[in-house]
Amino acid sequence: MSLLKWSNFFSVGVDDIDEQHKKIVQMLNDMYDGISDCQGNEATNRVLPELLEYTRQHFSFEEEYMKELSFPGYSEHIQKHSELTDQVQQLCDDLKNNIDVNQLELAVFLVDWLKEHIMDEDMQYARYAVTREAKMI
Repeated sequence: MSLLKWSNFFSVGVDDIDEQHKKIVQMLNDMYDGISDCQGNEATNRVLPELLEYTRQHFSFEEEYMKELSFPGYSEHIQKHSELTDQVQQLCDDLKNNIDVNQLELAVFLVDWLKEHIMDEDMQYARYAVTREAKMI
């Protein structure tokens, strides 16, 4: 069972970024599946560090794209990236230190964050890219 199903509604119109978003969705669903199968500790301890590393790579790719676009919201956008990676890093540290983490709340938080980030933040640079390209024609 999926916590989030990919839809073209989430597409930012950049194939590489969309594929990266799809992979993040799959990782979140894998973690949720483990939690649903009563293997929450194992799933969270396995997936969360992988998710953090992959997300950092994705954010780096996305930030390069925004730089190439000369996207005016670049600084604010990377701040949002930094805030999330700091939060997820803290959760990884908590898990390593055996601090209790509500795994279901964690999965829901990450999915909600991803949906909101794509729809609110990423769509800003997607619209900017389309507008910029239209001006160049």
